[in-house]
Amino acid sequence: MTITKSVLLIDDNQDLAALLEVFLRNDRNWRFMSAFSGKEGIDKATVRQPDLILLDIAMPELDGLEVYRKLKSCSITSQIPIIFMSAIDRTREIVDRELSPDIEVILKPFNLFELPNYMNKACDRSKFVKQ
Repeated sequence: MTITKSVLLIDDNQDLAALLEVFLRNDRNWRFMSAFSGKEGIDKATVRQPDLILLDIAMPELDGLEVYRKLKSCSITSQIPIIFMSAIDRTREIVDRELSPDIEVILKPFNLFELPNYMNKACDRSKFVKQ
């Protein structure tokens, strides 16, 4: 089994993390990691430097917007593509207003079988576009 990319989920929802871990275990192209707070996510991203980050917008202490800003301001993590995942209907509007309309947003609930396509697209795009 050859793993080509790693993904870090930063989300306080442990049920979602367990679901994604089981789902992505069957996809031989991805290795899954999770962090259950913004601070833990920043620490893991800095140390492990995943190929992609899936980031919840609504978390206690550090919300996803602040985590995004911190990751993008650090030279070690600034080039890692990030996809926001949220159950908040206005997430697209919030991300556009606060950050950039170029950032991918996936609303929960989402089609689990489409997730690898979004992930691959974000990684491929990051090779050509600086965020």
